[in-house]
Amino acid sequence: MDPKDLSKLWSAPDNSRLTPKQISIRLPLHVAAKINAISEMFPTKTKTQIIGDLLASALAQFAQGLSREPYPYEEEKDPEFEPCGPHARYESLVASHLAELEQEKEGD
Repeated sequence: MDPKDLSKLWSAPDNSRLTPKQISIRLPLHVAAKINAISEMFPTKTKTQIIGDLLASALAQFAQGLSREPYPYEEEKDPEFEPCGPHARYESLVASHLAELEQEKEGD
C-alpha cells in the first residue's frame, strides 16, 4: 500500500481484524504529534486504525526492499525447490506468526 493512498483508505469503511491481545508501545514525541494530527484530520478513524494502516504501508515498503533470490533455471521447475534469501525468510516468518495469532484468536 502506498502511503499516499492512506487518506482514501481512511475515508472508507473499516474491515480490519485486530490481534486478540493489545500491544503497548511508546512513541517518540514527534511521531505521536503526527499521529494526533492525522487523527484530527480523520475523526472517524481511531488511532489504532491510523497506526495500523501506517505500519502496514511501511511494512509493505520494507518487504519490497528485501532482496529476492532468483531461481536457478533447472530448479525453477522443481516442486521441492523453495526460494531463499531475506524476502523468502520474511514471508515464511510472517505466515508462521499469522497462523499463530489466528489460532490464539480462535482460543478466545
